[in-house]
Amino acid sequence: MGFSTRLTLIVITLVLVFIAASMALAVVSYNTALTDLRAANAEAARLFLINQAEQIAISRSRSLAKNLINHVYFWRLDQVRNLLETEQSTPTTRYVYLLDKSGRIVADGARSVAKLGKPMKDERILKSLSGGPTKSWMDADTLHVVSPIKLNKKLLGVVVTGITLKEIKAKIAVSRTYMGWISDNSKYLFFSGLLAMTAALALISVILTILVSRTTTQPIRKLAEVTRAIGEGQYDTSSLPKRKDELGDLANALRDAAEHRKEAEGQLLAAKDAAESASRLKSQFLMTVSHELRTPLHPIIGFSETLAANMNQMEEEKVIEALNIINTSGHQLNGIVNDVLDLARFEAGQIDMTPSTIRVSGVLSDLSDQLRYLMRKTGNEFVTSCADDVDKIITDEVKLKHILANLIDNAAKFTDNGKIELRAFRQLDAVVFEVEDNGMGIDPTKLEIIFEPFVQVNASYNRDQYGSGLGLAIVKRYCELLGGSVSAASAVSQGACFTVRIPDKPEIAEA
Repeated sequence: MGFSTRLTLIVITLVLVFIAASMALAVVSYNTALTDLRAANAEAARLFLINQAEQIAISRSRSLAKNLINHVYFWRLDQVRNLLETEQSTPTTRYVYLLDKSGRIVADGARSVAKLGKPMKDERILKSLSGGPTKSWMDADTLHVVSPIKLNKKLLGVVVTGITLKEIKAKIAVSRTYMGWISDNSKYLFFSGLLAMTAALALISVILTILVSRTTTQPIRKLAEVTRAIGEGQYDTSSLPKRKDELGDLANALRDAAEHRKEAEGQLLAAKDAAESASRLKSQFLMTVSHELRTPLHPIIGFSETLAANMNQMEEEKVIEALNIINTSGHQLNGIVNDVLDLARFEAGQIDMTPSTIRVSGVLSDLSDQLRYLMRKTGNEFVTSCADDVDKIITDEVKLKHILANLIDNAAKFTDNGKIELRAFRQLDAVVFEVEDNGMGIDPTKLEIIFEPFVQVNASYNRDQYGSGLGLAIVKRYCELLGGSVSAASAVSQGACFTVRIPDKPEIAEA
């Protein structure tokens, strides 16, 4: 059974339980209210009928008392008896008496001789002899009415009438029966309407539940599909629902998760590519360094063996030439070893800096003397120039010379029988050194990577001009340690120009 079906059944069950409970509560409430209303209506009808009968009885009693005034005053008993008998003959009259002022029965509508002359003992009747207004009261079966007979405010007697309540009770019973019929009919109509409304509500609830279930489960299915797709490496989340509810929050969270995972995978791939590239560069570096180490070692070993075996037979000029070659090769080998050691010290953070105040023109002169043999060997013209406003600078002299020597050596490798210039001039708060040649140049697309370790513009190592790929990387790191920077501009076959900026008052970076 799917989630949608379970959700639909649960909601329908809850709705039906709620409707059933509501119906039960409505039935109980309606029955209670109807019972109370029925009782209230019956009581109201009873009171109305009794009050109506009482008013009629009082009216008849007063009318009878009024008709008896003259007959009682002149004491015409026959006329009195006739009036009482007429009243007695009324079906609802149970008895009718005429009492004198002392409370004795002087006439009876039923012509009962036994009661004549006997006093009435009912306190309520005796109180009426004081001349008060008409009074009435009821017992189980009779409504009693006492009306005074007065002439010029003088009490002549009272007439006492007893009205049976049998007819009133019959009317009350009929009224209750009618009220019961109305109540039962109302109950039938109420339950019929309630049942119809319940059926309609149940049907509507089922339809709404199915619709709500679909609108809820469809986005959930879509979320599940996209989640599975993300697990398979597909990060398209455009099909996720865009809602402003909890499902919308879940969809947004899934979008963020997909984006983060996509970025993480991209970073992992980039890291993998970088690691593979670094591995290739290091492998290439090992081959290059091996070649570079062998290049100076071969003449050192070869000429050393030649001198050892034939020095006595060799001309002095040949011996000096061989020694110069050994010396040059030794310096070349020492430079390669120093580059490797410098890079290792950079990686370990063990480069020592010794800032001091140096004269820039002196640095250029020292480099000119140091590199004279290299220029003669490569057939290049080396020219230095120092602007008049450039005098002294505070920096590490050894590191600055290393930077410039590496750049000049690099220019000499790629320039044959050309010209290499080293210029120094001031620019704002920095001294700028430019090393420019008119050699073979560098592809502009490679300028961004030439300062990375182990990178060579041409990876082949069968030509003299290609080195270990560490010189420019060391130049960049030395420049950064001195608080400066290095950049390059070049085009193929148009030479290259390397620019080094050293602050006049630098903050020497920690190695």
